[in-house]
Amino acid sequence: MKNSFYRKGKILVCFAFTFIVVSCTSEWLDIKSDKKLVVPSSLKDLQALVDNPRVLVTGTPAMAELSADNYVLSTESFKSLRENMERNIHIWARDIYEDATVRGVPTDWSMMYEKVYYANLTIEGLEKLKDLSQAEADWKGQVMGQALFVRAWAYFHLLQVFSPHYNAETATADLSIPMRLYSDISKKSVQVTVQEAYEQLIGDLERAAELLPSETELRLRPVKAAAEGLLSRTYLIMGNYELALAYADRSLAWNSELLDFNNLDSTANYAIAQYNKEVVYRATQNSSQIMSSAYEVNESLYELYEDGDLRLPVFYKYNNGLLRFHGSYEGSGTLFTGISTNEMILIRSECFARLGDRESAVFDLKNLLEKRYRPDDFEKIVFEGDLLEMILLERRKELPFRGIRWFDLRRLNASEEHQVTLTREIDGQRYELKPNDPRYTLPFPDIVVEQNKFVQNKR
Repeated sequence: MKNSFYRKGKILVCFAFTFIVVSCTSEWLDIKSDKKLVVPSSLKDLQALVDNPRVLVTGTPAMAELSADNYVLSTESFKSLRENMERNIHIWARDIYEDATVRGVPTDWSMMYEKVYYANLTIEGLEKLKDLSQAEADWKGQVMGQALFVRAWAYFHLLQVFSPHYNAETATADLSIPMRLYSDISKKSVQVTVQEAYEQLIGDLERAAELLPSETELRLRPVKAAAEGLLSRTYLIMGNYELALAYADRSLAWNSELLDFNNLDSTANYAIAQYNKEVVYRATQNSSQIMSSAYEVNESLYELYEDGDLRLPVFYKYNNGLLRFHGSYEGSGTLFTGISTNEMILIRSECFARLGDRESAVFDLKNLLEKRYRPDDFEKIVFEGDLLEMILLERRKELPFRGIRWFDLRRLNASEEHQVTLTREIDGQRYELKPNDPRYTLPFPDIVVEQNKFVQNKR
């Protein structure tokens, strides 16, 4: 499979990189190539195309984590940042692209649309395949499911960073991101509404869930539980708790295993292994200077953990006097941003609570916490009072540094009782991000707006 891709696809790969450069300058508008392109046409080549490391391995946007409140920067660390863009994201500046070196397109944008391009190319190639044997038809269906998931995965993250939060009352009018459902670079990108974007996202995921297998030999490939998990996450963000619950339940039907932190070596530098049994779909965050070297864990996050909570020694360790996060499901300093069973259990528990099924919500929460606390300390936990608040607190403690916090801040802003004002302090100056501030939506790259005449996000 890989040999086929590298043998027949060299010209395609060269074109793809050319395409990326073009997308950084013209967002694919009115660009016509006079070269004959070698496009994969067999099932083997199309499988190899969607298996391309730039599709399955490249990361999710770092901008979400950089905008959230899991970390802090000292004034010294802030001033040491090489790019103004990261400084500006950190303080929620209105113009984050002021540095001429990043006036093009940031990685968080270009990598996601590169995934979309490869997915569209695969989908179009598959649609041309006819007269297949039953075995080939089954394989075609699986590859189609993978491509649809990849496209949905990219658009989900673009929506959480560059699109206004979903509001059912305004979604049909709010402008969102450009959505491309074709690989032809001569076709113009079209900026759609938030409602249209989410309908496309959900449609792709529903079809992917039907086509994907329940398990796969190559762990990087998505499976049914991944598509259903992303549907659950999407519906949670939309505030549709019935469907978020239903899809979390479907995802957990395939895999509901949890790590028992009592069995982890909390003295190890990274106690949680890559591809552990909680991982449903593996993804990692794009690199950034802040997350690789400059940050410290926010003390307000660290202080949420109680004595006996085994996440405390597993997740956090001091390095050269700085408190850092060591709980990535990558078994390294690379941040895991994929889908996991612990997230699905927390979504299901939250939805049960919101829908009035307290008993089921407590059952799920107990199932998780029993494996996060020492036995004697777990017995001391009292599941009384405001259950939803308790679940949201555990979600905060269970899923830090996954990009998820930014999604949660955006959605929880909708209810006054869960709103928070984020603050930074740099060199004696205080910066604030208040609930529902327009800056919860990051701006499109300047050149994309200029070339396409898109409506820029309000800041």
